Amino acid sequence: MSEAAKPTSSHAIVVVGVDLSDISEHLLATARDLVGTVDQAELHIVHVVRPESLRERLAEPVRAVHWSERAQIESANWQLQRLCESIVRGSRATWVVHTPVGDPSEEITEVARKVNADVIVVEAHEPPSRARLFHRSAVARIFRSAPCSVLAVRQRAAAARAASSPGAGSFARAGAS
Repeated sequence: MSEAAKPTSSHAIVVVGVDLSDISEHLLATARDLVGTVDQAELHIVHVVRPESLRERLAEPVRAVHWSERAQIESANWQLQRLCESIVRGSRATWVVHTPVGDPSEEITEVARKVNADVIVVEAHEPPSRARLFHRSAVARIFRSAPCSVLAVRQRAAAARAASSPGAGSFARAGAS
């Protein structure tokens, strides 16, 4: 068989930045579908934990170093594992959960650099009006500093309205099946 006729295996490394909102389920499913035909796909799911404020650190007992951050990391890891098991399990993709502490745009692009990602997938939803300015600038910073291509996924309008209705939380649905 000639070199040109030999079958090649495909490989993709995708970093998925999630914030554990209702759209995170849609985003992860989109990333799973994106690599559905890839022989060896790695999904690196990243949720960035907000660093403790100075006020929170000063309120901690002297020997209890960053207990609030640790609790947030453990909770995020549990939620992400549960989300991945409900959405990615059964596909050919493997997943790794990352929960760094810091600035979302910096941490997501750093994970992409470390794993040599082919693409970063982020959510392009409309957060509450207070966070809107921050969200847009974080996504823009990811676009500017990413070491690879970036795909911004928007949830369809009807699905977004249904997800934002009371009692429609993605993690509540994930445990029901």
